[in-house]
Amino acid sequence: MNASSVRLERGLLGLALMQGILGDVLLRSVPWGVNLVIWASAGIAGMVVLALRERDRGVPWRGEAPAEPRALPDVRPAGTPCADGSGGRLPHRPAVVIPRAAPGWMALAWLCALLVAIRDAPALSLLTLVAGAGCLALAAWTARGGSPFAAAPTDFVVQGILTALHAVLGGFAWIVAAARRRGAMVDERRARPWVRAAGGVVAALPVLILFGALFAAADPVFAHGIQQIVNLDFAAFARHTLLIGFWGWICAGYGRRFLLGGEAPAGSLAPPPPVRAPVIEVMIGLGLLAVLFLAFVVVQLRYLFGSDALIQATIGMTYAEYARRGFFELLAVALLLLPLLLGCDWLLGAARNRRGFQGLAVALIALLGIIMVSAWKRLSLYAGAYGLTESRLYAAALLVWVALVILWFIATVLPGRRPRFAVGAVIAGLVVLGGLQLLDPDAFIARSNLERARKGLRSDVDHLLRLGPGAAPILLRGLSALPETDRDRVRESLVQLWGHPAPDWRQWNLARARARAAVALMPGTP
Repeated sequence: MNASSVRLERGLLGLALMQGILGDVLLRSVPWGVNLVIWASAGIAGMVVLALRERDRGVPWRGEAPAEPRALPDVRPAGTPCADGSGGRLPHRPAVVIPRAAPGWMALAWLCALLVAIRDAPALSLLTLVAGAGCLALAAWTARGGSPFAAAPTDFVVQGILTALHAVLGGFAWIVAAARRRGAMVDERRARPWVRAAGGVVAALPVLILFGALFAAADPVFAHGIQQIVNLDFAAFARHTLLIGFWGWICAGYGRRFLLGGEAPAGSLAPPPPVRAPVIEVMIGLGLLAVLFLAFVVVQLRYLFGSDALIQATIGMTYAEYARRGFFELLAVALLLLPLLLGCDWLLGAARNRRGFQGLAVALIALLGIIMVSAWKRLSLYAGAYGLTESRLYAAALLVWVALVILWFIATVLPGRRPRFAVGAVIAGLVVLGGLQLLDPDAFIARSNLERARKGLRSDVDHLLRLGPGAAPILLRGLSALPETDRDRVRESLVQLWGHPAPDWRQWNLARARARAAVALMPGTP
């Protein structure tokens, strides 16, 4: 290993240790808020600094012409031959080369961490964390020379799994690399005794701590004696050590993939289509599916777009009950059709007769458009009868994402540009997630249901009280729309939830801070 790689490895290990310590200090306090932003900022800034430091020393970014090779001092002991049989100096090999697109994905990951400190809707926060992890995976893929903008959907899945595996298991790569480097570069006979003794102490320290903690837990007398010698709370020490090790291990594995992962494999990881394209089979299957879709659409045109009296006379259900029963099933149909069409496109591959597939795909997509309109109408009827909830709002957002992906499918897959489809679907998901963040789901749901209450319609107070802190200011301003008994209940619940100061500054979140401020200004609050 050349000196540049050794220097970068040491920098990454130092960054992982720092992130482990920060993770123990910051991320122990949940729910996460500003602590996640600080931790993510430190980690991303550290990665950027390490990459820029290598660039300043002449290591090019991917896509740039490499600098002229220069000789570096041999970091091995004198007398150790080079791999090629020569001696003296080693040729310079770039340790890290990062393309310009990778920092953009890192910035999106940091933005996701920032949004966790702004909104506090549990489902939205979970989606944001998943999106942030996905952006980190895309950053690592891009840093290794991958091209997400010309990749198959299977490439995204494989790269996501590989990044997760590197984060979980990448620490073992450090251990193996260090052992190999020691065996190749260190002559045990010439090593100083005190260096070897210090290495033995360091290696034995974790084992001593582990067995000491077990003995202390098993025997209180032994534990008392140990505490007399070392005034240490073993339980607290073990918790801190585990957290530092966990976060440091994850960051070390990810950092190794990002900066030392080598080049990404050339070409797509998608499996090749079959040698003989099953054109007839695909056409018959899609044709039968189109007939089924058409039959369903005919029913929808008569009943769902008909009247309440027609529904009750036919199946004995109210209009709202009819809408409630079918929305999620129609959403599942929309979610399943696109993978099916993608699979058929893959099976056909470069078959000459693709016009039949394109025609059937267009017909199915057109019928799916009518079905999605039916699903949207069912959702609006359902929400109009029973009010808006988190599950209904997120289902609507999922339906919007499916619509965007369908449009992108028409623009890319049907004309034969399938490699561009996957990244467009990912970007559409990020756009919908950004729209949800701007909408503020808790506040929007509370505002919608209070408006229903003002009109004299039924409003589920139990659900309103289960909303996150983003709904608290809206509920306090709209108490007059609720019945008197519900007003007192809502007021008491909000005071109980948000009428106290934040327990820990690390949990600070803009939505929670606004909820506490609104409750503090409420008349009668102590």
